[in-house]
Amino acid sequence: MESVSSLPMSAEPARWLPPSPFQPALSEQAEPAPAAAELLAGVDGAPRQGFLLLATPAWSGGLAALREALGRELPSSALGAVIVDGLLAGGRERAGQRAAALLPVAALGSSEEGGDPAADLASGLPTPETGSGPGKGTGGQGGLALLFFDPIAADAERLARRLWEQRPGLALAGVGAAPGAPLVGETGHPATALAALLPAATPRLEATRACRRVTGFHRVTSARGHWVLRLDGRPALDVFRSAAAGRLAADPRRAVRHLVAILPAAGGEQVRELAGYCDRRRALCLGTPVARGERIGFGLRDPATALGDLRALLERASGLRGPGPRPAGLYLTCRARDAAFFGLEDLEAAYLDRAFPDLAVLGIRGPSPIAALGAAPSRLPHAGVLALLGPARDAARGPVECRQASG
Repeated sequence: MESVSSLPMSAEPARWLPPSPFQPALSEQAEPAPAAAELLAGVDGAPRQGFLLLATPAWSGGLAALREALGRELPSSALGAVIVDGLLAGGRERAGQRAAALLPVAALGSSEEGGDPAADLASGLPTPETGSGPGKGTGGQGGLALLFFDPIAADAERLARRLWEQRPGLALAGVGAAPGAPLVGETGHPATALAALLPAATPRLEATRACRRVTGFHRVTSARGHWVLRLDGRPALDVFRSAAAGRLAADPRRAVRHLVAILPAAGGEQVRELAGYCDRRRALCLGTPVARGERIGFGLRDPATALGDLRALLERASGLRGPGPRPAGLYLTCRARDAAFFGLEDLEAAYLDRAFPDLAVLGIRGPSPIAALGAAPSRLPHAGVLALLGPARDAARGPVECRQASG
């Protein structure tokens, strides 16, 4: 594998992105008071309508104390908090240790248990003055709605679509919180979902995949709920075993972990996880309901495909850089795109740092990334979503240890 330093960067800008006040701050301090002080120093001068605190799982037991320390200095600002699987910045991923990021936001909404999640979230986000209507997808002229949700309790795709419909004109992207970890709304109460508005004139969203299709499409000839019973008139498990070459064919349990279902979708293909199988019924279970007549193919989770697609995505994004200010934004990556998948530590973090140095783009790892890419929002299993908001304004930041990965 090539060194990260060989990642190509375009010399000429494709077009300019308008400025954005987005400026995340990062702290690896392990105690609430010093961490809060470092985070506040990093966003000094940023707009104070609200803030979103992102913390690694090591902060789960101390999230309330960290939020309280921040709140004492931000008495008039809304402050939401969420635990995520990891934070990527400066060429490294922070996951096993305490690390936190603070994002200035233009508005914040949250949903508590028992409410109407989409309506609750939408009530905290202003309606853009210039709306483009559902379907705008990768653009939107009112900013980016950044969504976090409980991956166990929430139907993320349905929630995202309803929010997107209620706030036309906003681009939308999101990712799940760390499973079982707390989300805290702007009032300090537990939440099932959070949505933050990040100001940007014309946010740009793109996704990178991690799977390649290895079969043609088969027609579902018998199905029940999430269970596919027959494909092209044959038992679904038999068709799946034919797709799983070599040792995977003899071990369906292992094959389910490495293969995915691929469904045709408007403008491309949609990846869905395989949830299991039944030997007795020779049936296959998908992570989404399936209807008779639908078409399904199978794909392989492939590190080489994932890396190549990531490099292509960053190459396209580099065309927005030009000689001027560095772009700012977020990279939302699936928890499955980890060191065990790539075979290298910090690979995505190193590529992001090469393309977007100085913390201009903050990476966030979690389950089930979701985004509106030219159509209604949909889940993007095993994917990474890059959201560019515009050039970051210059600000003093503390030193960040950087290292490049090579293989």
